[in-house]
Amino acid sequence: MKILLRHAACLASVIGLFLTLPITASPQTSDRKQNQTTAAPSPQELFRRLSPSVFVVEALNESGSVVATGSGVAVAPSKVVTNKHVIREGVVWRVRHGSKTWPATLTHLDPDHDLCRLKAEGLKAPPVTVRASSTLAVGERVYTIGAPEGLELSLSEGLISGLREFEQVRLIQTSAAISPGSSGGGLFDNQGRLVGITTFFLKEGQNLNFALPGEWVRELMQERQMPHSIVTAPSAGEEESNSPIQCISEGIYDADGKICIGPGPEKYDSISPVDDD
Repeated sequence: MKILLRHAACLASVIGLFLTLPITASPQTSDRKQNQTTAAPSPQELFRRLSPSVFVVEALNESGSVVATGSGVAVAPSKVVTNKHVIREGVVWRVRHGSKTWPATLTHLDPDHDLCRLKAEGLKAPPVTVRASSTLAVGERVYTIGAPEGLELSLSEGLISGLREFEQVRLIQTSAAISPGSSGGGLFDNQGRLVGITTFFLKEGQNLNFALPGEWVRELMQERQMPHSIVTAPSAGEEESNSPIQCISEGIYDADGKICIGPGPEKYDSISPVDDD
């Protein structure tokens, strides 16, 4: 009996010692926590979070009439990124969200990549987070938000169906639907990060839609580190670029009447920016 009591006292002492020791995670537990991905929010939650950052972009002529309409994404306070071909026919511009409008000025232009940045004073939309194309994988779920056919804040869902190497980045091919008016809108991943600017599709295909990568968006955001191809508002007599992106967006064809995507030999018979009729 005394031996049993002695063993019980000893066991209690050992248990008490363990209870007083600090608790630390094992390396395996720590690694598992680091590798766990954040649960993806629902499409409803993503739309609720992102819709205040997506706008209609309107280009107006000298008489104040709207001559072109597209989409745009807020990347910083008062700063909206859209496609160059959305604003090219206008002399003044504005961004719109529901019944509210803001006059906009063209501050940065990247003609080689069919992108530009507008400044809309007083616009306080939450800026989006931008994700680089180098981190993307085929098969990821993505969402587009824009104004296809003028239908403001339309949401569509799809996958990244291809990543096309071009100028050390990757053009993003997606099955998420876009239409005329979607140009300049956002392509977002399942965490709500901007992965691309929806820009064009292949007319003769089905669900062959493309977005320009986040790296180019970041370049427009970094005013002090812009590459030489990004300039302020274009001067009179500025020559158009003949880069593949410029060709895709503005309908400039090569001698064979076809357009290339990227530097490779693959060509397509009809490619259209998503704002063209």
